[in-house]
Amino acid sequence: MKVNMKIEQQEHRVGFFKKEISHHVAARVDFTPEERQAIERSGINTYELFSYPASGVMVEYALEKYPHLKGRIPIHVADFLRQAQFKPPYPDVLQAQRAMAELKENLIYLKSAIEQTSAPASESFEL
Repeated sequence: MKVNMKIEQQEHRVGFFKKEISHHVAARVDFTPEERQAIERSGINTYELFSYPASGVMVEYALEKYPHLKGRIPIHVADFLRQAQFKPPYPDVLQAQRAMAELKENLIYLKSAIEQTSAPASESFEL
């Protein structure tokens, strides 16, 4: 598994003179073919890696579809299998840094789960 994460800033015009800065955690995860097979075989692809706060018109959608997350949108392992890169938005740098640390921690757990499922369950040998 190869992971690349960084925080990107984007400016958006809100009014004629006003600009708003949003921060995005650009996360890219590239799985090896063996890791992809282990994920699909074990069912880890339904595991939620992290969630990010919905903004704008997406708030109503998030509250309706994921009421247990209270306005957050989940990203699952299967989402990274389909599309290698995500850029969820955050209102400030501090929240983006926290999200990046949480994603890194969850990817470490995912890697250990992949290694456990791909390891042979039993071995037989002669002495």
